[in-house]
Amino acid sequence: MAENWTLAEKREYAWQYFKIHAEQRMSLFNFFVVISALLTAALSATWKKDCEYPIFGFFLSGVMMVISFVFWKLNQRVAYFIKHAEAALMDIENVSLKSEDLTRLFGLEREKTKKVKEKASWKLWSCHMTYAECFGVVYVVFAVIGLMGMVIAILR
Repeated sequence: MAENWTLAEKREYAWQYFKIHAEQRMSLFNFFVVISALLTAALSATWKKDCEYPIFGFFLSGVMMVISFVFWKLNQRVAYFIKHAEAALMDIENVSLKSEDLTRLFGLEREKTKKVKEKASWKLWSCHMTYAECFGVVYVVFAVIGLMGMVIAILR
């Protein structure tokens, strides 16, 4: 069956695979941010002096760290699917387009990103980060908030 597909059908199939997983990745990240913001708000409420049950802060912190880890792992898995789709799209570009053709978006992106990363410094405002790296920073930040919440809950 697949051996009878036209190049356009292969491109459409790979593009839909890419699109589904890219949208899934953004939805997961958005969901993570909402959950983490709610957990952070609830956690901060347990830090008030008049909080009757500060031990809830310990459990909320644990949940925040687990959620951060789980969503980080989900992001890695979806990123794998996206990279797989990108490789298929690059292969289709290599077959159907000339190497100097600027419409080879997936193939040229990898080359151009490599050049930008080589030129960029490690200053936070000028470094070039991937989605995985940016999302990873957010996952770590919320995990650290969870860890801090645990420490605060233990000390109280």
